[in-house]
Amino acid sequence: MKKLFLVVLLLLFVSPVLLSQQPTAKLSPEVDERVELLSVVFRLAGNFEYNMSKLDRYTGDIDRQFGPFKTHPAVVMAKKLADENGVGFDAVMFMAISLSKPPELQPLVPFSGTVPESRWGSKENALQFASLLRQFYTDTHFEAFFQAHRALYALAEQRFAATLTNIHVNWFSTFYGMPTPAKFRVIIGLNDGGANYGPRLVKPDGTQEFYAIMGSWTKDAEGDPTFDRSYLPTVIHEFNHSFINPLVESRFTEFKGLQTVYDAVGTTMKQNAYGNTKVMLQESLVRACVVLYLKENGSTDVEVQNQIVEEEKKGFIWTPDLVALLQTYTSQRGQYRTLVDFMPQIETFFGALGARMPTLMEQAPKASGSQSL
Repeated sequence: MKKLFLVVLLLLFVSPVLLSQQPTAKLSPEVDERVELLSVVFRLAGNFEYNMSKLDRYTGDIDRQFGPFKTHPAVVMAKKLADENGVGFDAVMFMAISLSKPPELQPLVPFSGTVPESRWGSKENALQFASLLRQFYTDTHFEAFFQAHRALYALAEQRFAATLTNIHVNWFSTFYGMPTPAKFRVIIGLNDGGANYGPRLVKPDGTQEFYAIMGSWTKDAEGDPTFDRSYLPTVIHEFNHSFINPLVESRFTEFKGLQTVYDAVGTTMKQNAYGNTKVMLQESLVRACVVLYLKENGSTDVEVQNQIVEEEKKGFIWTPDLVALLQTYTSQRGQYRTLVDFMPQIETFFGALGARMPTLMEQAPKASGSQSL
């Protein structure tokens, strides 16, 4: 498994010389039956992140049809895994994208102790849950529910599409120095409220799917979902996770002093469900990369500055300095051909950050909450 991970990482990060010619992919947002199914099961299990949708008519329909199934074996197991293993948030979505379309719901990748995600605990847990999920899908007539809401899903897809016209997928290849023989997918999670996720699927044949699973937190007077330009930074955020997370995993032991940084902003981090130093580091880099994307893809100076302030309010008070450091990387690509090459400088930055935290905290904007993973 370790060898496979290293091979995947080497395939990810290569010279950007051939990348500039890649066309910008056209993204078509979609409502995915697997995502809705998993969100319903964990809504019934009591996970708060799947119980904060603002689409009252839709969640009312969910509760009426599926409320009687709160004791279904799939829901019981979901609750047990949530309570004992912390299965929630993106761990749920990792399972969703790792299964084939209903009703088969078979693993698209071999399950293990870390696949679809480590919080599932074991291969046996993941396989047992998938089996119970298939049973839930049949017992609850989920297909009929999904088909009955096709008009709502089509409306959401149509409205979201208007926000995607300025997303430049080839930016990721150029910035990270990696090819993208991958499919970028934007999924609208209508039961996900303000929570958003960026899981990544690597199939056995090496093909990849990068996901931005987007919640729905705005609506019109009729209660139907709406989407505007404010959703764009979150889409970019979630796609960045597909690149940053494996890179951090591969080099995490090289980072020193992160606990001192985390302790200084731990209250805010925990409020945002960022419960450890690794997640904080991943989020730090992702958020700085979002700012760089906005800078390089037509956003105004005001929009960029507003994004920086938002990141600082969420506890990432070192964002301006990290962005400046990454701009050194982008301006010296002859020396640093991939972000992997630049990681020693990032490690040095975080190693020195703890001593600067008191000063940064005095200057920091007031903290706020967020749910992007």
